[in-house]
Amino acid sequence: MRSSRKPVTTKQTPAPQAASPIFLIISLAIVVLMIAAMWKVFSKAGQPGWASIIPIYNLTYSASSPAAPVGGRS
Repeated sequence: MRSSRKPVTTKQTPAPQAASPIFLIISLAIVVLMIAAMWKVFSKAGQPGWASIIPIYNLTYSASSPAAPVGGRS
């Protein structure tokens, strides 16, 4: 007696594609903007700007700086 089951077929998933150049350019622009903004914040706080680039070091510097006064600039 023959089986009436259909053969199991597997779906092939498409290969992953590389990110588009436009996405990479926009991402790089956002990263540069974030670095520039953090550099400016650190400079205004009296800390060295380069400290904003180093991951763990910037946390120690930002934690040790005093908070800004309420109401804006002093």
